[in-house]
Amino acid sequence: MTSWTDRISIRARIVLLVLTILVPVAAILALHLGARDAAPWLSVDIGVGVLVVALGLAWRASAAIARPIAELAQVAASVAAGRTEARARVAGSPEIAAVARQFNLMLDARDLSDARLRGILDSATDAIVTANDEQRIVMANPAAARMFGYRVEELVGAPLAQLIPARYRERHRIDMQAFGESGVDMRQMGRRMHLLGLRADGSEFPLETSISHLSLAGQSLYTAMHRDLSEVQRAQAELARSHADLQRLVVAQEAVREDERKRIARELHDDLQQMLGAIRMHLGSMREAGPGADAPAQLAEVDALAASAIDSTRRIIHNLRPHMLEDLGLVPALDVLVAQFGKLTGLDVRLAADEAAGRALLDAPAVTTCLYRVAQEALHNVASHAGASSVQVGLSGPQQGRIVLRISDDGAGMRAEDRLKPQSFGLLGMQERMRAVGGTLQVEGRPGEGTTVEVSVPSSDPGPG
Repeated sequence: MTSWTDRISIRARIVLLVLTILVPVAAILALHLGARDAAPWLSVDIGVGVLVVALGLAWRASAAIARPIAELAQVAASVAAGRTEARARVAGSPEIAAVARQFNLMLDARDLSDARLRGILDSATDAIVTANDEQRIVMANPAAARMFGYRVEELVGAPLAQLIPARYRERHRIDMQAFGESGVDMRQMGRRMHLLGLRADGSEFPLETSISHLSLAGQSLYTAMHRDLSEVQRAQAELARSHADLQRLVVAQEAVREDERKRIARELHDDLQQMLGAIRMHLGSMREAGPGADAPAQLAEVDALAASAIDSTRRIIHNLRPHMLEDLGLVPALDVLVAQFGKLTGLDVRLAADEAAGRALLDAPAVTTCLYRVAQEALHNVASHAGASSVQVGLSGPQQGRIVLRISDDGAGMRAEDRLKPQSFGLLGMQERMRAVGGTLQVEGRPGEGTTVEVSVPSSDPGPG
C-alpha cells in the first residue's frame, strides 16, 4: 500500500522541503527583528516577505529539476506509443542529463537490435508468424505474406484462424492452449501429422511447422516457422512417376531388344544362311561336274549370291548403327534416313539442316547418335500414328552451345493426355535419351493440327559421371 507522499510529484516535494526549512527560519527572523523595533506588524511583513522569496526560489529550483524529468517521461510515453524515433533532450542537472543520455543510448541500441531482427525476418525464406494469447497475429515476415497470399499489413492484427482451414481451427486453438500451459518452450509440428495452411485464395497446402512459446510482460507469444511442402510433395510425386515410367521403359526396351534379336536372327537365317547355302550348293555342283562343266555361268550365279549376301550384311549393320554417322556425320545420315523414309512411306519428307550444326557434332558421337535415334523414333511415330501427308525435319545451331532438332508433321495431332499413356514408350525413350546427354524434349500438338517434336542438346558429349 502506497502512502500519500508517494503520490506527490517531485516538484511538490521540493517546495514542501524548502518550506519546511525556511518557514521556521522566517519566523525566527521576524520575531528577532520585531523584538528590536517593537513593531509587531513589521515582523509579520518581514516573515511574509521572506516566505514569498523562499517560495519563489523553491518553485524555480523545483522547475529546474522537474521539467527534464517530465520531458523524459513524455519521451518514454511516445516510444511506448510507437514513435521509435523519439529521443530525450539532454538538459537539466548533470545527473538528469546523464540519465537522458543513457536513455537515448538505450533507445539507439534497441533500434539497432530491432533493425537486425527485421533484417533476419525479411531475408528468411521460411514464413514466420507470431500470435498472442487471443490468437491474433502480432508479427509476420514477408515470406509469410507471400506464402499465404497476403500483404504483411493485412496479416498483422488478423486472427490466426484466417490461415487455417475451417475444419482444423477449433483443434488448433485447443492445441495452442495446451502447448502454452505445458511449460515446453518449443516443439515440432507436421512430422507425424498432416498440417494444412489456407491461402487468401482459399487453396490449401501442406505445411511443416516449428512453434515456440514465450511469456513477456504477462502475455504469451507463440511464434511459428512454416515451410511450404507443396514443391517437396510435387517433386516426390514427379520422382515416383519418373521411376515408374523408367521401370516401364526398361521392360519395354527389353521386349524391343528381344524382338530385335529375333529379327536379326530371322534375317540371318532367311538371307545370309540361305544365300551361303546356295553358294555351297553351286560350288558342290561345280566340283562334281568337273573341268568340262559350264563354270562361267555357275560362277556368275555364285557371284550374284555373294553380292546379295553382302547387301544383306550391309543392311543389317546399317540398321544396328549407320556407318555414315561415324564416317560423314549427322547431316548426311539424316539425309539418307529422310530419303529412305519418304521412299518407304510415300510421304513428302524434307530436310533443312545447317552444315554448321553437323560440323559442331563431329566430336560428339554420343549426342550425334542420340539425335539420329530421336529422328528415327519421331519418323516411326509419324508413320504409325500421325496419318500425315508431309513431314519437315530441321536441324539448326549451334546457338549458345546447343543444337536443335525439330520434326513437324501435318497429321492428326496429339492430345496432352496421349503423352501420359503407359504405352507411350517412344516418347519415354526419347526423354531418357535426352536426360542422358543433358538435353530437353518438347512435344507440341493439337488434334487436327499436326505434331512437332523438338529436342535441344548440347553440342558436346556429357563428361563422365
